[in-house]
Formats: sequence, C-alpha cells, structure tokens
Amino acid sequence: MSVLPHPERRVALLLLSLTLVGAIAFVAALPGTGNEILSYALAICLTSAVLTASVLRCTARASPAAADAEAPLDAAAQCTGSSEAPRSAQRGRSDYLDRLKTVLTAIVILHHCTCAFVGSGWYLCVGNFAASSFAALGKPLLLLDQSYFMSLFFFLSGYFTPRSFARKGRRDFCIDRLQRLGLPLMAFLYVGGPIVGVLTQAAAGHAYTYQPDPGP
Repeated sequence: MSVLPHPERRVALLLLSLTLVGAIAFVAALPGTGNEILSYALAICLTSAVLTASVLRCTARASPAAADAEAPLDAAAQCTGSSEAPRSAQRGRSDYLDRLKTVLTAIVILHHCTCAFVGSGWYLCVGNFAASSFAALGKPLLLLDQSYFMSLFFFLSGYFTPRSFARKGRRDFCIDRLQRLGLPLMAFLYVGGPIVGVLTQAAAGHAYTYQPDPGP
C-alpha cells in the first residue's frame, strides 16, 4: 500500500475496507453457503485475472518494441565482451531472510501435522481427541503458531514490495505478481485441492465427485 501515491492510497484503503465489510456481511447473511459462494466467486475472478495477465505478458514479449529494446543491450554486451550475469542473477540474496523463510516453512509443516492429531478440522484427523494426552501440548503449539507465522510470511513479502514496484512499474509489477502467485494458486484450485479431496474421501470410504477446491 505504501508504494501508491497518497491520493490513490486513500482510495485503495477505502475499496479494501468496503470489500472486507461486504464479504463479512455476505458470509454472515448466508451462514451455510455464504463462505463457499464467496470462495468460488473469488476463484473465478482470480482465474480471469491470471489468464489476462498471462496473455498480456506473452503479447508484450512478442511485440517488436520489446525486441528492439533488448537488442541494443545485447549488442553492447557483445562489443564490450561483458560476461556479466543477467540482472536477476546479479541481485544479492539475504541469507538470514532465506533461512527465516525455511524455518517458517518447517513450522507450517509441523503445524498442519499437529492439526491431524488434535482434531483441529484439517484434511486428515488421527486419534482419539477427547482422551488424547497430546492435546495438552498440541493445542498451545497451534495457538502459538497462529499468532505469528503467517503474518511474518506476509511481512517478509511486503518488505521487498516497494523496491520491486519501483523497478518494474505498476503494470508489470501487477502482471508479474498475478503470474507468480496466481498460477500456483490455480494449480491447487483445479488440480492439487481436488486430488487431496479424492484421497481423503477414499480413505474415509466416501464417494467423491470432482470440484475445484478454493481452500479453507
């Protein structure tokens, strides 16, 4: 949000606030199906946006203007004998941030494995939860994890956003984010989620019909 000019920032905050209030009101008005309807509506919007971004990216790469813009750079590199790596490869990485993200990923795996043994409504549930002695350890662990780990992921992502936005510009930044984040989400929505549903329903001995899985 901080990468936007001040007037646009106000409009973006207003629109986000209205969207959030509207979504909460919709789910509250339809407690049985509101969340499911909203999830599928968001999935359809996301799919449309990702496909549009992919088309725009492919069109930009195929345009003569893009090829003409890259040609002088290639020629200059050949004339000077430069063997420098591409710009994306030159960007340094922060080891401590990479290690932090690795640790957080391990915590996410531990968290969902714990969910299976304390009856927290995850895909797979194992054990007698009412009399489980593990719940005394598992539930406080889940509560502690949920207090910080996803918000810290968002913080790390947002830390690099202004720099990336300034380098790419608004249009290319949005298209790049839609592809990098939207394509994996679409893969889960239409492939990964249904596969998990098939496996869990088969393990429970229930019949299963294919449907996109927008997640919890």
